[in-house]
Amino acid sequence: MFTTQDRSAFERQWSTQATATPAPKPVTDLKDLFHKPDDPNLDVRKSSITSLLRWAHARQMDSLKEFRGQDRDHQAIYWDGYKRAIQEILEMEHQ
Repeated sequence: MFTTQDRSAFERQWSTQATATPAPKPVTDLKDLFHKPDDPNLDVRKSSITSLLRWAHARQMDSLKEFRGQDRDHQAIYWDGYKRAIQEILEMEHQ
């Protein structure tokens, strides 16, 4: 058990070793971090993206054969989201 003196000594030691938390960054800094105007576009063929979509569909079908119950549901949700993300990339083709 700590005595009052032990606790005070511990608190002094902890206070001197504690580091201050950094101030949060302003929203404008975060926007600049994620949306740099000089960020170049990726140069990827559409056929590569559609190939990735076909691969994802094949993996989804494999996982539906392999898993049962709740694991199967989780796999279905995962692969649906994966495929939806690829479809959204394809929809952004002319942006």
